[in-house]
Amino acid sequence: LNLLGIGLYSELSEEGFSIILIHPGVVRTDMANGLIEQMEKQGLQHPIKFITVDESADGIVKTVQAHIASGKSDVKHVSYDGTELSR
Repeated sequence: LNLLGIGLYSELSEEGFSIILIHPGVVRTDMANGLIEQMEKQGLQHPIKFITVDESADGIVKTVQAHIASGKSDVKHVSYDGTELSR
């Protein structure tokens, strides 16, 4: 996915496009709840911060809005909260 984003940016950057690859975070969904419950039942500690769907969606919207407001044309790989991730 990263290479696809970089490739798209190289094709579209001259037209002013930006490419933002956004990781939604580890979202507490119906599918993930079963795994989380099993981990908790077994007493397994997990360093992962699970977030709600609303937290993920709000963060993604804010991240996109901040990027648009910056006026930059670039390719980024970020977390839902805007934190840059390694490529």
